[in-house]
Amino acid sequence: MTERMQKQNPSVRKLLMLPLTVGMGLLLFLIGSSLYGQYAFFQEREVDLHREAVLKLYEQGVSEQKTSLGMLLEVLSGNPAISGALVRRDADALAVLYRNTFAILRARFGVTHLMFLDPQRRVIVRLDQPDAPTGEVVTRFTLLEAERTGKTIAGLDLSAEGELTMRVASPVFTGGKCIGYIESGMEISPLVNAVSETQKVSLIFFLNKSLVSRDVWERGVHDHRPAPGWESGFEKVEVHSSLPEHDEGLSRRLLEMDPSFQSNPDARAGFSLDGRYYMASYIPLRDSLGTPMGSLYVLKDTTELRSDHIRTLAGIFFVGLLIVLAVHKISSSKLQQTDTLIATMISRIHEGEVVFQNVFEESETGFVLQNRTTGEVVQANHVALGIFGSADAAGVTLANLQPLPPEHELQENWHETGSSTPLMSILTGQGTRYCEISRFVIGPGKDIECVAIRDVTRVVTLQQEKRMQFEQLQTIIDQLPGMVFIKDSDLRLVLYNASFARIFGSGSSMLGEVRFAEWMGNDMDRLLETDRIALELEEPCTFEDTVMLLDGQERTYVTSKQVLREKDGSRLLLSVSTDITERSRVEKQLISLRRKAEEASHAKSQFLASMSHEIRTPMNAILGMSHLAIKADPEPRQRNYLTKISDAARHLLGIINDILDFSKVEAGEMSLESIPFSLREIVDDIRNITQPMVIDKPVKLEFNLPDIPDQLVGDPLRLRQVLLNLINNAAKFTAEGAVRLFCSIKEDRGDHYIISFAVEDTGIGIPEDGVQRLFTSFHQVDGSTTRKYGGTGLGLAISRRLVSLMGGSISVQSTPGRGSTFFFSLPLGKATQLPAESESATGNKASASGNPHPETAPKAKDDAPPPGFNRNAHVLVVEDNEINKEIIVELLRGFGLSVSAVENGREAVDAVRVQDFSLVLMDLQMPEMDGIEATRSIRLLPDGGSLPIVALTANAMAENRDQCLASGMNDFLSKPINVDELEEKLLYWLNLSQ
Repeated sequence: MTERMQKQNPSVRKLLMLPLTVGMGLLLFLIGSSLYGQYAFFQEREVDLHREAVLKLYEQGVSEQKTSLGMLLEVLSGNPAISGALVRRDADALAVLYRNTFAILRARFGVTHLMFLDPQRRVIVRLDQPDAPTGEVVTRFTLLEAERTGKTIAGLDLSAEGELTMRVASPVFTGGKCIGYIESGMEISPLVNAVSETQKVSLIFFLNKSLVSRDVWERGVHDHRPAPGWESGFEKVEVHSSLPEHDEGLSRRLLEMDPSFQSNPDARAGFSLDGRYYMASYIPLRDSLGTPMGSLYVLKDTTELRSDHIRTLAGIFFVGLLIVLAVHKISSSKLQQTDTLIATMISRIHEGEVVFQNVFEESETGFVLQNRTTGEVVQANHVALGIFGSADAAGVTLANLQPLPPEHELQENWHETGSSTPLMSILTGQGTRYCEISRFVIGPGKDIECVAIRDVTRVVTLQQEKRMQFEQLQTIIDQLPGMVFIKDSDLRLVLYNASFARIFGSGSSMLGEVRFAEWMGNDMDRLLETDRIALELEEPCTFEDTVMLLDGQERTYVTSKQVLREKDGSRLLLSVSTDITERSRVEKQLISLRRKAEEASHAKSQFLASMSHEIRTPMNAILGMSHLAIKADPEPRQRNYLTKISDAARHLLGIINDILDFSKVEAGEMSLESIPFSLREIVDDIRNITQPMVIDKPVKLEFNLPDIPDQLVGDPLRLRQVLLNLINNAAKFTAEGAVRLFCSIKEDRGDHYIISFAVEDTGIGIPEDGVQRLFTSFHQVDGSTTRKYGGTGLGLAISRRLVSLMGGSISVQSTPGRGSTFFFSLPLGKATQLPAESESATGNKASASGNPHPETAPKAKDDAPPPGFNRNAHVLVVEDNEINKEIIVELLRGFGLSVSAVENGREAVDAVRVQDFSLVLMDLQMPEMDGIEATRSIRLLPDGGSLPIVALTANAMAENRDQCLASGMNDFLSKPINVDELEEKLLYWLNLSQ
């Protein structure tokens, strides 16, 4: 028999060696293919990410430029003065009206082009090229579209110098008739270069030839880059590239791919050129009406990545080849050994006949051998004997095995497990045992039947216990107030509680059902979808939902769903829903109450601002008259009275300003600037202000700025306010010793610094319980402090809010009797150089210097030398309040100026029409005609465009200042009038108008 088996079984080595070798080669090929697929996927994904980021940044930047230019044109076209100038084709009037505006727009917003055209699109005047010839008909597509649609149109174009420019053209209508056009523009090259640098990609723009002037394009191409010629046969031409250098072949390659990209904008393409490999993606360019304008290509140079991948594949292939050879060698040797082992095993198979009896006896399954003819039990192993409770085979009777009836509870439970074999029972002396059997025939003559008997008594017992536990679980969850259910992976109901049945059920069981509430319609589809999502995610999820019940009620539930894993790996979905309808109603009420509280807070802030405005007007009279009285050289006792009146008024004004600042912070109306400034200049200014506070005390002022750069970017106004507040407090509460300011660079984060500030004093200090309340509004450490040192308790609260707005936080360390130290850190940008002062910045120098309330600054010395004004200057004062008018007139005459005064805006317009003035000081709130309307009317007069107009107002809100500048005023002066600030503005504007 052994020899026959050896002849029938060929060599394992011969059978397996060839498939093994082929399989290893195929595995090596699959690994290489997988790595290449991963590389291609990574490369395309990176290109898609860059394209999405570039598209987002580009669209955001261009949208902001479109919006800025569009808003600019709407403001310009809304000026009543423009209509007459456009109808008259008056280039000089238009230049006078908008020359200063254009200069400000160029400096602040980067607007590079602004021109006005007549209804036939002929140029009236170019403010960006004042000396350029006029009368030229402009056929730029933005103007053509504006003419066709009568709307404001935005799009890309080339400037006369070949630079890519965003153009916005807007028609101007009067009485439904177009009287001309305004066109503005700004170069978007900085935006393109910034996006390119941020994303580490190259951007190349192509525009349709129909939208580009050939002469302008060729001029720009010759000046900036090589590109395919105008006659190249392509419908588009390159107009801008962020690549510092590239040859004509790159642009030609992109233009050749352009048609395929237009049909599928989301496609990617890779190509080699001059030894480099690029991945390209496409972004279509459209104007504001959605009309195609051209193409934007995003290029990523993947040469190094591709080379690295090729080298990696080559290395893996080489290592894999070595592994295949090694496996082939080792496998050949091992399979040879296997052939030898098989031969040995075949020779021992006959020994299995001896082993069979042992296996038969040692099996955990009961086996009974029965003669099919006689029914005699021939043999039974020890397991079978144990099941029947017999000592030998003679006592085993298979007839004792009886199937349980189909309606028996245990039989039903057994079938629920998925078993197709009926459950059998055996009655023994030790009780009833449960089994399942299978039969098969063995032996050469098929005369022996082998009955395999598996004792499942323990399984049935556990099944009964599980059912009891299930019933107990059902009882427990039925007591829960919320809805609970469990579903299987096919979303069939496995378990649910009584609350669930009351909402969704009917009279019959819903177990095994997927759709169990047809009356819910679309709500059921939506709820089933949440079940599917929870199963797919396999993560706990919680959501809130509202459903319409059968009785017509809308109820809101918060539902938590979680996937449960059983031991066999199957998944169950547990869902628990709680009715939160009443809670939601309460939450809505709370939201409404919070909104009302916010409205009340806003009303409070508005009230404080209004009261501040009303108080500042009489304060102007008190301070102004005090100043004039002191200037009149009174006797010493009277001078003492007047000085104390002035000091008390300034102190009261400081309190009013603190309340106004607090109201603006509370109302969320405090805005920040981000401009270049010198921290050292701010500190020097603070030194000059606080020095008089310690001049009569043995207190030193020390300012330490060891490594601070000369130029930073931030809000100097608010930073100065915080530092001045802290140093003033330190000087006020320090009787002897020193007040020190330390400034240093805490971190250098590339584009900005983190600057650390510390104000240290040797004053009275703060007890520990007072530190906790120190930054609370209207709070002092104790009442005695208030009586002795004064103050509103708002200064530190405002400082804390300002530091928070600027991106920092403030803290304090203090020891009673030894002093205090206040700390804060702020992010401040880096600036390469401070820009030259513009007209508006110079004209408002007092505000730009960082003092938010110039009227509370130290008083100018009464014996200061008179300023050097032009003695021929004639100033017009427009003021309806008699006291305020008297004060300002006396102050101006005290400077040696010629002064005229009127009571309202209408009289001011009439006066400017018949007299020549060097400067107008214009109040805002006046009868008949206010200052805003009067300024607009003066600007329409023949010589009114260049006349300096400075606003006078008791309203210190920032939006009031912006309104003044927007109306055509040149500067802003708040009441009470600070004599030093008045002198500074007079010096600037009167000398400028000479």
